[in-house]
Amino acid sequence: LTDHLREQIGMLDLSPRDRLLADEVIGNIDEDGFLRCTLEELLEAMNEFVRRMAEEHELDEGPLPLFSMADVERMLTVVQG
Repeated sequence: LTDHLREQIGMLDLSPRDRLLADEVIGNIDEDGFLRCTLEELLEAMNEFVRRMAEEHELDEGPLPLFSMADVERMLTVVQG
């Protein structure tokens, strides 16, 4: 299921940011097709990743925008589609 979903997402015209979020959603789907975590947990994990990447790479252009719950819900809908 995971491979199939990633293949399908790969065919969509998504930004790298949306692709990253979609991949995280897919990575949290179990073999029965159910999301193994809450949307809040997914959001927190992704924003922690963004913060860590910004710190590690000491970005000059300022902080990266964090994901919102609307972003997570939108990507969940895309993956479900």
